[in-house]
Amino acid sequence: MNEEYNNFAKAFSEIVDLEKVLVSKKMGNNRLKQRIKNGDTEGEFGLNITAHAYNQISVRLSEIAKVSEQAHSDLIETPVSESILEPDRLKAFIYTMLNKARQDRSYKVKKSKSGSEELVYTVNMSKWSTDEKELFLVFIVENSTVKTGYFNWVNRS
Repeated sequence: MNEEYNNFAKAFSEIVDLEKVLVSKKMGNNRLKQRIKNGDTEGEFGLNITAHAYNQISVRLSEIAKVSEQAHSDLIETPVSESILEPDRLKAFIYTMLNKARQDRSYKVKKSKSGSEELVYTVNMSKWSTDEKELFLVFIVENSTVKTGYFNWVNRS
């Protein structure tokens, strides 16, 4: 029993240490977000995600998994705790894909329906494409907010 209590105490101490690291990382990430937001005069960075965009991307990822074997493996056969479909991992996926599109300069500036500018980011999802069709993930960002996201299948010809 003493050994079990010793293990319990050590594990609890490790959890507390990990939580301190997590809190520190969250605070650092919030500071980075604020610095980006303060310097983002064009509203081009997707710092927030609307519920609509989050839902659209989530639902469409599930649909992609029914068509692409690789997407099915990545999304469905992966343990839930590691799946992109897990809420926080989906947000990380969205931010990662936006960053990739920015680095690749794969975006266009357009006028939005509200009259301001919106950025349309496009990411080639070649890993999930099929022999017949290429898959592209498209995000629309306005005023630092991801308004929507969808997938486009393009025939290879």
